[in-house]
Amino acid sequence: MGRKRWDDLSWEVHDGVERQLGAKVEQVHDCPGTADFSGVVHTKHGAVFVKAVSQDEHSQTMARAEEQRLNKLLPDTAPRLLWFRQNMNWAITGYEYVPGRCARLRPGSGDVRTVVKLLADLAVPEVKGSSLFESLGARWAKESSWRTLSTNHVHKLTAWDRENVAQSVDMELYVCDVLSAGTGIAHGDMSELNILVDRNGFPRIVGWTWAARSPAWVDAAIVAVRLVEAGYAPEEAESIVSAVPAWAEASATSLDAFAVALLGRWILKSRQPSLTDAARWYAQYRLYDAPGAKHRA
Repeated sequence: MGRKRWDDLSWEVHDGVERQLGAKVEQVHDCPGTADFSGVVHTKHGAVFVKAVSQDEHSQTMARAEEQRLNKLLPDTAPRLLWFRQNMNWAITGYEYVPGRCARLRPGSGDVRTVVKLLADLAVPEVKGSSLFESLGARWAKESSWRTLSTNHVHKLTAWDRENVAQSVDMELYVCDVLSAGTGIAHGDMSELNILVDRNGFPRIVGWTWAARSPAWVDAAIVAVRLVEAGYAPEEAESIVSAVPAWAEASATSLDAFAVALLGRWILKSRQPSLTDAARWYAQYRLYDAPGAKHRA
């Protein structure tokens, strides 16, 4: 679930949601998420998915306020933003409720084929309105994960990370330029939690707060790492996502650098060990074992 349950939230959040929905809250299902609170709120009028972020979380508050302008430009698989409410202490967002279970990416799951088809449909090289989104390259360049790790968080790095940190800093700089040239829209955090499958097998993607302008292959590259985390070997994961036509648009050097940069971001953000381990294994595969890798490392 989010960092707080509904019952943990202040009266002003409860009151704000009820005023927005025009009815008393009858039931709440707390859900996983990066916001302070994420959950399905039920009233006599129906269900709405609600996220609440404390104003202390400045970057998240700004991102959710920006969603009002950008949500209508997202693909049809994204839930519509219904309303946004902000006061001195909280930013609260209401979305279309999307029922469904989380996708399963483990080997043998029928959802994998569904997810790949979804990625193919979303991977549009040039999207109308993409210029209104922040560039993923600019965002990553601003954060400079590997440079930050190498100067302020060396304790988070493994021996392999430390041995290759100079190369990783250079690769991160390179891929930021590549990402900045993109004219598509990437979700940026594709995962089992953010892909919901309804009872008819139809998938929807939720959690678009950090959507950004980027090349069309980016989400497929992120899913490759998620597949490794789910139990696939890196070469198997890459074989699966290579069915996305946009994958062929990425150069080997760009995919190498993206894998390394993604690892740095997830180490810095202290994502769960299984995910950073998968990202490291995949980055090592790209650098040393993928076809032609020895000529690029």
